[in-house]
Amino acid sequence: MKYLGVITQHGLGWTSIRKRWLTHLPERVPALKHFPLEAYGGWEGKLPYFRRQGWLRLPMVGRRAALHAMREGCDTLLINTWSCCWLLPSRFQGRCVVYGDIAPPDADRLYFGETNLNARKRFMARRFKRMAETGRVVFAGLSPWCSDNLQTHYGLPQGSTAVVRPPIDLEYWKPTETPKRSDRFDISFVGGQFERKGGPLLLEIAKDPRLSGCHWHLVTSHPGSSTDNVTFYNGLTPDTDSLREIVRSSHLFVLPTKLDCSSLASVEAGAVGVPVVVSNVGGIGDIVETDVNGRLLQSQDPEELIQAILHYRRHDEQRARHGETGRQRAVERNSLQRHLDDFMNLLKG
Repeated sequence: MKYLGVITQHGLGWTSIRKRWLTHLPERVPALKHFPLEAYGGWEGKLPYFRRQGWLRLPMVGRRAALHAMREGCDTLLINTWSCCWLLPSRFQGRCVVYGDIAPPDADRLYFGETNLNARKRFMARRFKRMAETGRVVFAGLSPWCSDNLQTHYGLPQGSTAVVRPPIDLEYWKPTETPKRSDRFDISFVGGQFERKGGPLLLEIAKDPRLSGCHWHLVTSHPGSSTDNVTFYNGLTPDTDSLREIVRSSHLFVLPTKLDCSSLASVEAGAVGVPVVVSNVGGIGDIVETDVNGRLLQSQDPEELIQAILHYRRHDEQRARHGETGRQRAVERNSLQRHLDDFMNLLKG
């Protein structure tokens, strides 16, 4: 490996992963060059956005970034995500690892309700398969759900997909030594997209008299109004002390998300020893197991969520035990050391 080109997009959980890559990868790869996707927009970004043409924007930007990396002498590429990689220049002959959280067919189905196999999707499938068949490109997923689905959808050869779970700075995200409040039950929620992450459901059940004594800490971009038992926190960025303290001082982390591929916030909550109640969507079942380190919600039924919260409020010992298990799982599966080791092994082939 002469030069490693790191091509990243920002937004959602990718902002945190970008930050961790750029902070810690140089310790392993001194010859590293970063190519942020937002620096490579072109003519398509000046046109009005239409869903039919939207699928082409990100891979065109990814192609420009890859071409720039090639001109800069990068013989190895690390790219996120899968949606920006499939127009990778065919003349690139180096090693390439692409990190993603959802297979494109699953994204079309879950986010847009599209299940038809049109010409664009067939073309994309051919590109993915051709890239995998070179033996130089590996598609790494945040969870077995996304990597297995990509292989199944596109018929990729064995060994062309891998699982690399998201990284957590375990020295930063660790349980607090300060005793938690005993006069109320603190519940935290972290979700920038308030509607999609299930925030309105929390506001609904916060009014239920059975949950009196609960205080809700909602970290989001949604400009909500705080009340006696609900506090909104706007403008907090990933890996900040304020965000960490909100999560680790809570008794429970709740995320009734309607649609997700993975949940870095749930991993962080587990890392600080807080049980997680989260929707069983996408690859989240790889993060939380019911009655092990939290509970998986099977629906958007308010009663199911209320009962899960009441269960943890009534059972202190189980809450503590599930929090300890959450920390242990994060140490075993999400450490920066393991994350970087996994990537270095893939990058070296």
